[in-house]
Amino acid sequence: MELIHEAAKLVNLPYTFLLILCLLYWINVMIGVLSPDTIDFDLDGDVDVDADIDSDISDLDSDIGVFGHVAGFLYLGKVPFMLVLSFLSLLMWVLSVLGNYYLGNDSVGMALAIALPIIAVSVFLTRFFVYPFSIVFKKMNEEVDREVVGKVAKILIPASGEKKGQASVLIGNAEQKVYIKTLEKHTILTKGDEAIVVDFDEHQNCYVVEPV
Repeated sequence: MELIHEAAKLVNLPYTFLLILCLLYWINVMIGVLSPDTIDFDLDGDVDVDADIDSDISDLDSDIGVFGHVAGFLYLGKVPFMLVLSFLSLLMWVLSVLGNYYLGNDSVGMALAIALPIIAVSVFLTRFFVYPFSIVFKKMNEEVDREVVGKVAKILIPASGEKKGQASVLIGNAEQKVYIKTLEKHTILTKGDEAIVVDFDEHQNCYVVEPV
């Protein structure tokens, strides 16, 4: 009961509300109302995420902003958005409840002051909780990846021969997001364009496409 009382305090209520939303989502998934990919997430920026925990972000453009950096840091695009959000919301809730409890804090002003450290620490910890899932999803997609060549891809993030982008490819009944570059150096594909996947570049770990 004490935990419920602490969770319902105004200083913890935003984190509690977010956690409840995540719990409701997973309950709906388990009973079949929603599918795990109902809420999808696209990085609308030029960011390429390496699945190796020793490499933060590869080929990251300077204009994607803080949000793009955080998204790449948390393996978004490699791991479902709701899985990342669930870990993040749980960690923020735990840190908020424990922090305010041991500080004896009921002040909204103090809660706002410690919000940034809570979010920062939660983001950092979430990366390590999510990392094993990024490996699992990568292995699950390896077999599908070999079937991407020859398919039509719809461009999600602009790409050229010098700059990687992202595209979606229909594999069976599901769309798979892949990183791409164009075959010709000066060919530029913009969001919404269609292209044919012609090869896989192992060196740059992306698919090579040509305009339709």
